[in-house]
Amino acid sequence: MRRRMLSPGFFVDDELVQHFDFGGRIFYQGLWCVAEDSGVYEPKLLALKMQIFPGDNIPLETLESYLNKLIELGKVVEYTAAGKKLHWLRNFHKHQKVDKPAPPSLPLPPWIIWHGEAEIGPQRHKWYYEVLPDSESGGDISGTGPVNGAGATAPEVKRSKEK
Repeated sequence: MRRRMLSPGFFVDDELVQHFDFGGRIFYQGLWCVAEDSGVYEPKLLALKMQIFPGDNIPLETLESYLNKLIELGKVVEYTAAGKKLHWLRNFHKHQKVDKPAPPSLPLPPWIIWHGEAEIGPQRHKWYYEVLPDSESGGDISGTGPVNGAGATAPEVKRSKEK
């Protein structure tokens, strides 16, 4: 699990409050901590239960229903890469400013590009994920790098220019 910052608005999201009980909202928040710096995670229910609810008696069917509702609401995007079924948290990079992102260990969806050591060099603080506008990603262009929103500059790039 990773340490993540959650916006106060995360807790009062209309769709989450309307469609999820307390456990469902905690589950969604937990997915943000489970996800890699790319916003990708493996939807293995037992592993997710052990990471997010290790001491709670929550049936896997309940977690499956939470995941299905998150997908239906468009908060989670399913995709397959390298023969694996994976999930990506839409708007992950919009809300998470990852200072020194780790390279992906899971295959990325086609709308995310990793700019890491092979391209940029060993300066990890310059590495970033770029989220391309794409119909499968819901048009989310909220990457951590130079294409962070409509022409915005990522925090990593701003800091390197200030030095």
